[in-house]
Amino acid sequence: QNIVIEADPLQIKETISNILNNAYDAVPKEDGKIDITTENRGDYIGIFIKDNGIGIPDEHMQKIFDPFFSTKAKGTGLGLAVCRQIVDFHKGKILIESKPGKGTTVNIELPLKHNRLDIKKKD
Repeated sequence: QNIVIEADPLQIKETISNILNNAYDAVPKEDGKIDITTENRGDYIGIFIKDNGIGIPDEHMQKIFDPFFSTKAKGTGLGLAVCRQIVDFHKGKILIESKPGKGTTVNIELPLKHNRLDIKKKD
């Protein structure tokens, strides 16, 4: 099945790259795992990025999209803030579920582009 979204490819690449970088930083070095799956949800495509990393503490969950919030020594705190801005710009949603010690799942929903039938006037 061909699934088409109407989006800026560089911005979507930036979003997925930021999320994959966060997942990579969170997973264990020996048996780290990052799964990427997609799902057609009718009017949206769901992109799921799931890791088996350290997870996000509950006290940080409310702040993860705040600009300049970071727990990384060299982090700018702009990664997830930019991701949310890009997804919002594309009229989508970004949701994050995480349990400390159990990993994190990021769900990005982006609207599908629907092929419209051309209706021709009869002469």
